[in-house]
Amino acid sequence: MDNQRFEKLLGRYLDEGLTADTKAEFERMLLASSEARERFWERARTNSMLRQWGQESWGSQFEAAGMADEQSVSSCEVTEPDLVGDCLMDPLEDTKLSQDRKVVRQPSVSWMERSVSWMGWIVAACVLLVTGMWSLRQESLQRPGRGNMSQVVASQTRSAETQLIQQADWVALLRRSIGVQWSGLGKSPSIGEPLMPCKLEFDSGLVEIQTRRGALMVLEGPASLEIISDMEVRCTRGRLRVDVPPPAEGFMVQAPYVNLIDRGTVFAVEVSESQDTEIHVIDGMVELISPSGLEHQRKLLAGESVVVASVGSYQEIPSKAKAFLSESRVRSESRDINIERRKAWERRRDSLSKDENCLLYFDFNRTNRGDTILTNLASKTDRSTDGTIIGCDWTQGRWPGKGAVDLKNMSDRIRFSLSGEYSTLTCVASVRLDSMDGLVNTLLSSGVGSPGDIHWQIAAKGQGEGRLSLGRRVATIRDELDQYDSPPVFRNEQFGTWIQLAFVWDAAEGTVRQYVDGTLVSVDPIRAEELGQAGKLRLGQVEIGNGSQPVAALGNPVRNFNGRIDEFVVFDTALESEEILAFQELGSTFWSNGGRTSRWDDPSNWSGGVVPSSHDVVRIDRSGNDKLKLADATTEGLNSIYVGSAASKVGVFDIDGGTLVADGHSDRHSRVGVAGGDGVINQSGGAVTVNSLQVGLDAESKGVYRISGGTLNVVRAVRQFSSIEVGSKGGLGVFEISGGRVLTRRGVTLGNAGGNGIFRVIGADAEAIGMGSLQSGDGFWIHNTGSTLHAVVGEQGLTTISIAEVGDNGGGDVVFADGALLRVGFEGVPRAGSWDVMKWQGKLLDHGLEFDREVDQNRWSFHFVDTDSSGEPDTLRVTASEFYASHVMRN
Repeated sequence: MDNQRFEKLLGRYLDEGLTADTKAEFERMLLASSEARERFWERARTNSMLRQWGQESWGSQFEAAGMADEQSVSSCEVTEPDLVGDCLMDPLEDTKLSQDRKVVRQPSVSWMERSVSWMGWIVAACVLLVTGMWSLRQESLQRPGRGNMSQVVASQTRSAETQLIQQADWVALLRRSIGVQWSGLGKSPSIGEPLMPCKLEFDSGLVEIQTRRGALMVLEGPASLEIISDMEVRCTRGRLRVDVPPPAEGFMVQAPYVNLIDRGTVFAVEVSESQDTEIHVIDGMVELISPSGLEHQRKLLAGESVVVASVGSYQEIPSKAKAFLSESRVRSESRDINIERRKAWERRRDSLSKDENCLLYFDFNRTNRGDTILTNLASKTDRSTDGTIIGCDWTQGRWPGKGAVDLKNMSDRIRFSLSGEYSTLTCVASVRLDSMDGLVNTLLSSGVGSPGDIHWQIAAKGQGEGRLSLGRRVATIRDELDQYDSPPVFRNEQFGTWIQLAFVWDAAEGTVRQYVDGTLVSVDPIRAEELGQAGKLRLGQVEIGNGSQPVAALGNPVRNFNGRIDEFVVFDTALESEEILAFQELGSTFWSNGGRTSRWDDPSNWSGGVVPSSHDVVRIDRSGNDKLKLADATTEGLNSIYVGSAASKVGVFDIDGGTLVADGHSDRHSRVGVAGGDGVINQSGGAVTVNSLQVGLDAESKGVYRISGGTLNVVRAVRQFSSIEVGSKGGLGVFEISGGRVLTRRGVTLGNAGGNGIFRVIGADAEAIGMGSLQSGDGFWIHNTGSTLHAVVGEQGLTTISIAEVGDNGGGDVVFADGALLRVGFEGVPRAGSWDVMKWQGKLLDHGLEFDREVDQNRWSFHFVDTDSSGEPDTLRVTASEFYASHVMRN
């Protein structure tokens, strides 16, 4: 590429000076070079941001640190038609006041419609910055006691630079997330969160993403999508539908064997596990480009579809565009999920309100008691603890039909009275923060200045950041607050989204814990002097959503919360972390063994006192004496079971009898040892049915499933592929069968994506080990490098693993990778003989199965045997020699 020529054309493009010929030349350069595209978007984004920053800064409000005794707030009028003056505000104590101001905005013009040059905007930005500094200096000269002017100017300059950087970082927004099981150990993105270039991976569910240029994507799992820029993504797995509006024309989707460039289009892409790529054009036109040289290869029009199995190979296929979710169908799915979540919330609300430790429960659903009365649903309290709504407006909560109150003004608040002092206290609130008006945004405040009074608030920190802060008034001469602050946990981008907040004061343990969306964000030791005062919190007269007087005045800082609240709960006990998480993950039920009976059907053993029911995800993270036991209960319609579900969590689940069915949602997988946790399931009886099973998933995870009795039916497939996956994504998994029966719809994968899997068969007591024999599915066996098939021969021999083909269209295949391991041994007395470890009805692809290094190959051997005279091997057989038996007997 001619860099000098490209820069010249780029400059003309930004000045709208291209002719038809030079425009065509410029487009060819962009198509031919990824470097050119990157330089183009960087220049275009910077150009657009400078213009936007220039326009918005005409109405910006400069703030400077002032003296504490300054007692007035200045305002200014706009007297010139195209310039807004700068308003300099005085802080009162530690609080930044927010003032309404008039802002004159220029008409919005897209970056392609600008009529001034690139250099013109640089000059304009510089003039703007100088003008702002001059105006600020004039204010400073008129107002003595303002501090160091150079610090103020430097602060404003850094602020402008930070604004430009922040605007340049994000490229897309996560609009919706429906039933998603995120992959890996990292933090999953939140709804409404702006996304910088990143990779999104999830095993099931769907997400809706919109780029900053307006391209709307619906991605169905299992999926892996890398967001490169606001005009380019890379999809290596999943089903992707893309709606491209005119501002995003030219949007590119990279796929394994082809790149797609939009030309005013709606299209869909599906990338399979084998990396085959299907392309379906719903409307408009798509250009298919080679990923190697980026040369144009062909065009697809509306209604046309192809599959690409290698670079340049296109095969026409029937269109299945209707199978991809549109935005309207996503909204429908979202409504269904919201209905399920609200039902789960209602079940837990009804249970928690009966909890003997529940002091206060406001659900913010309107009753016939009037618009200003908020009923306390806690059954242990009387009507004197009901809340009074002052000034707030009723509005919608997290879901349609769910009530909430909207707090905007300094007079808006909820008042209630709750007497007593508490050495343990838990508070959980569901809120939607719409802005941080001041340095302090109060959630809860109590008392009238007595020791033990509490103040829980969101404190602004830095530009666009906030942290949770819990303060307790202590008995000192100055009557001050001891503060317990979290790291910054809020950003401006979270405004308008619902979040769960909680604190746990536990004087018995000597700690203060704070949570955001069920995640522990801070834990601090209670200061020794407070423990010396018995470490108690005092409630008394309490206000929610405000900590300021209803009229702004000197010495009366603004501390009001600006947003919505739709749930507020207070307990006189210290809730565990999983109980806090249950407020956020409404579809999850957490095992606590609170009743100390270890029984499934005891409500007191579950978080919130609710026994799992239809469409719940059950999470078991207790072991030892607190492990879960299923003996005779019957539960159906669960979505999935997680045992050892998070980092540092250990879960054990014993199934001795009863019926457990977890197939309520087709995309949900049951997991043992996931996200860094350790999990064990011991099944000695009963009937278990799950969609699919993953044992040992993610780095630092360990999972074990042992079955010695009962039945295990796996009726679907992990990621539409394996029914049982043992050791995946760096995890260690063990599946062991010594009795009972295991049947699956599809096959087994050992050691996927860097994991290590062990499949162990002990003796001949297992009734059946059938892969692919359930619900008309084809079985298979995929055995990756380093993973182990372990056969332990018992007194009666060995139960053979059966890999079934259903019909005659292929299936029932067995694949051993190079370095796949086989381990053999005896459960009892060694002896000579041969035993069939595995039989299959499909084909064998052996790339290098070998014995584990602990196997004595002088005494053991294995062979692939043709037992049906088909001319192809269909059995894996191991043989122990006579020499081996006699040698062992002599020793």
